[in-house]
Formats: sequence, C-alpha cells, structure tokens
Amino acid sequence: MNAGLQLDKLDVMILSILIDDARSSLKSIAKRCGLTSSAVLRRIERLKREGVIVGTRFIVDAEVFGYSLYATLLVDAADSLEPQIKQTVRAMENVIICAESIGRYNLCTLIRGSDIKELNNVTSIIKNIRGINRVAINIWSGEPYFNYGKNFEKVDITKADNNGRR
Repeated sequence: MNAGLQLDKLDVMILSILIDDARSSLKSIAKRCGLTSSAVLRRIERLKREGVIVGTRFIVDAEVFGYSLYATLLVDAADSLEPQIKQTVRAMENVIICAESIGRYNLCTLIRGSDIKELNNVTSIIKNIRGINRVAINIWSGEPYFNYGKNFEKVDITKADNNGRR
C-alpha cells in the first residue's frame, strides 16, 4: 500500500459498505454515497490498485460442518523455527488462522472443533511440533464475529507525512 495514500470520507464509506457486504451492488453503494455507479467503480478500482482492497472472502457457518467450538491458542515458538511452525500450523484442517503476535507468545492461532476432545487433540498436535515451547488455550463457544469494519466509518482519516505522522 502506498505510504502517501489519502482516503476521503467517500472512500471510507465505500469500504465500510463493502466490509459489511462485499456483494453490495455498485448501484446500491452509489445511492448510499450520493455518487454515480461509475464513480464508485473507479474508486473501488483505485483502492484495489493501491492495495487498500486486497480481496474478498466468504464466511461459512462452521456449525453446519459440525464445528461448534473454537479455541484461541497462544503459542510460544522458537524464533528460529517460527516460519516453519506457522506453515505447519496453517496447513492443519482445524486451523482457521495462525498469525504473528507480540508479547510473551509470538503466534496466535484460532482453531475449531466439534467438541472439547477434538480441540484438545488439535492442541496436543500443535504442542508437539518441534520448536513449540509453550501453548496457552482459551476455549469459547459461538460463531466468531468477522465484521472487521464495525467502527471503520468513525476512523479519523487525516493526511500522514512520509514518516506516518499526522
């Protein structure tokens, strides 16, 4: 993404609409933003070119497939093996995401399972990967909420200089 990128209120509004429903029609976005469909399309294409929009995804109700529980695993992995560990964990069927984190644990992983036993099995497999020092687990129920743009429209968009200062 361009460090000197500027987003105006219309860009933020368009992004918020797309985050809420990536399948929104150009016509409906245009109506909500007070623009023409072609103006919305030009803005979306620019946001893609500049790396603001990097893709879309469908989110499936995992419970339909028998996954009713989720767990967050905080993983302390050996720094020298972290790339290989991430690759191994990300390839596992029950893993939704494995990302770098800051703090005592350097990886954070979201896993899913049909029951506590399945979550424990996945956790045990991860614990036994070479280079894993420690794993903390938090088990939770209910579907994850993926609305990343919940408060996006409230973000104060101001021009930043080349060093990221406002």
